[in-house]
Amino acid sequence: MGREMIMHRSIASAIVLGTASLSFAATLEVPGDYATIQSAVDAAVDGDIVNIASGTYAEQVDITGKAIELRGEGSSSTTLDGTSFVGTILKVSSVSSGTAVVRDLGFINGSAVYPLGPDGGGLYGYYSNLDVHDCSFWNNVAENWGGGLNLFQCTSAITGCEFSENATTHWYDGGGMAVRQSSISVTSCNFTDNTAVGQGGGMLFMASDVDISNCNFT
Repeated sequence: MGREMIMHRSIASAIVLGTASLSFAATLEVPGDYATIQSAVDAAVDGDIVNIASGTYAEQVDITGKAIELRGEGSSSTTLDGTSFVGTILKVSSVSSGTAVVRDLGFINGSAVYPLGPDGGGLYGYYSNLDVHDCSFWNNVAENWGGGLNLFQCTSAITGCEFSENATTHWYDGGGMAVRQSSISVTSCNFTDNTAVGQGGGMLFMASDVDISNCNFT
């Protein structure tokens, strides 16, 4: 009887301890819960979703070391517009545990220039696991790499994205997208009227493992 009681107590303790360790992802609404995208990102933890309502947001956003999802309501409905400031619109860095995801957002009029950082006018991902799905990049510029999107030392899947009229303007390459020292797949994306001072008006990859399928370059 004594051994049986001890066994039951041990099992019950294990159940309680296991339950206590569970965690659940939260959805943080912008602007419903948070006035700005950055304030929601700052409050988020790994696994959370920052859901951005339809509208135009004149805001620079920085995701550092967080495996969260930044989600809009469609790339033509939820737009991050860089017209009113100088610099990359969205930076994602140092996401090495888990994957950061950017989905259903439009990036327009970003300008990555010296001295603030000349790479990735719309989105710049570096040292990260970063996936980008169903986003659009239009009229973004960078002085160096990747007018629309720049990836450096990333593992990424890029799917269903539109790159239109992005450019590099000074030294380097990859008007629509630049990929360096990364491993990525690019699937079902369209590249239209992107330009580069150097090479790769649509896309440039260097020292990278790149799998491209069902993409159009015009």
